Amino acid sequence: MAAGLVAEIRTRHNKQGKKMAFVTLEDAGGRLEVALFTEVLEEVGDILSKEAILVIRGEIDRDDFTGNMRMVAEKVWTVAQAREHFSKGLWIHWPQKQSQRMDVAAVARILGAHQGGRCQVYIDYRGNQVRACLELGKAWRIRLEDDLLRNLASQLGKEHIRVRYE
Repeated sequence: MAAGLVAEIRTRHNKQGKKMAFVTLEDAGGRLEVALFTEVLEEVGDILSKEAILVIRGEIDRDDFTGNMRMVAEKVWTVAQAREHFSKGLWIHWPQKQSQRMDVAAVARILGAHQGGRCQVYIDYRGNQVRACLELGKAWRIRLEDDLLRNLASQLGKEHIRVRYE
């Protein structure tokens, strides 16, 4: 897996006349050239743009010509798509001391606006003498989008929201 900012995109046609692309990903650790062959390129054409942040799964090898590392992409996601794909669930930590300040109806409205996804929601309640982890029903599965996380953090405090990944 690799993730980074798309610094450069070059396209060309292969010997069979099919379009392919070479994308340069950049992060704090350096640069990586990623080849996107026709099938992958057709799947991600709408999200592939300069300065997009992408997560890419593929096979990394040393390029015999340049000596640098190079990846052949198998799957490409935006950050939001990767978050949705790899998330195991959203945990809302709900300590007893804060239960009076936390508005259950407001949290339900925020979650309700993002229903229809695949991400399971859990409420982790902790009191003085009790602890419970509630798994919300399938109807409450959400799309794990940026504005959902931002709204929950605003309502509950960032420290009370955790996304867990596979």
